[in-house]
Amino acid sequence: MQNNMSTVHSSNWHPLFTTEDAGTITLSSQDANLFRIHLYTLKRVSGWFAAMSSLPQGPGTVSDDVLHLDEDSTVLMPLLQVISGMELPDLSSLDLVESILLAAEKYDMPGSVSIIRNMITSYLSESTALRVYRLAGAHSWKAQAQLASSYTLSFDLSTPTVIAELSRMEGYLPAQLFLLHRQGKDALKKALNDVTRFAANTKENCEGCRRSPDHAQWRNLKELWLSRADEAPFGRTISAAQLIAPEVLSVIEATCPSCRRRLYNADMTFNNLRDAVNNLPQTVMRLKRPFTQSAQMGNLEKAHAGYLCAIARGDHTP
Repeated sequence: MQNNMSTVHSSNWHPLFTTEDAGTITLSSQDANLFRIHLYTLKRVSGWFAAMSSLPQGPGTVSDDVLHLDEDSTVLMPLLQVISGMELPDLSSLDLVESILLAAEKYDMPGSVSIIRNMITSYLSESTALRVYRLAGAHSWKAQAQLASSYTLSFDLSTPTVIAELSRMEGYLPAQLFLLHRQGKDALKKALNDVTRFAANTKENCEGCRRSPDHAQWRNLKELWLSRADEAPFGRTISAAQLIAPEVLSVIEATCPSCRRRLYNADMTFNNLRDAVNNLPQTVMRLKRPFTQSAQMGNLEKAHAGYLCAIARGDHTP
């Protein structure tokens, strides 16, 4: 931060911020664009500006002094528009939104931070999910972080791209994602082994010939789904393509080797498989650190760091 004042010597004014009223101050962006804004506005919305003793005090007259800021005009302009009650430009880039958030925090502008909190989920997609989760989690925005975490359900958390983003997060945030994915795998296993949902889990005899089938197709489906639960999770819901995958159709079409009677009800099997996936845990449960004692948390974060390194080296085994 170049907390130095200089005199206006440029005509590079932003057209929305040129009004010469008493009590205004001129801000200069890093790329030398000038913004004239009321000092009262700055001090009302920003703890940083309110605490600056070097700023002109009182209404006074129009000042020729310029306060140089570190942010470029693409960041400073929308931030000033927010605090001035103006219509925001199209903030199509999450990079820009994050830069504005950092500036709003730097200048202690809680109102601007809350606006970004309420708009951050509009940028959610699978390509931005980890980043939105990181930003929301770092600010304890629970609802936003939980929604973002649901977009990670189809991710393999051991890929280099994902690991790179996880390494930028505070230690307990990645841990919550790993826990969510682990809980999903455990819940899927429990659902697939449920004897009330899937008759193939019982030792009942074939209704046609009363012989005992080995349910090989069903065992194959369970093994396949659980084995790939880490590398290719289902996501928030099961897709139509996943529901008619070869291993599913093999179960639907399975017949008793003795009498050729269909072993399973197709509609019931489809519905129960869909429910098994759609009822899996969808979001992280909490954002707070799992332990209160610093030593315990330190050990957890060290273990997590080692886990990430092991994954990056290819040493991790699900």
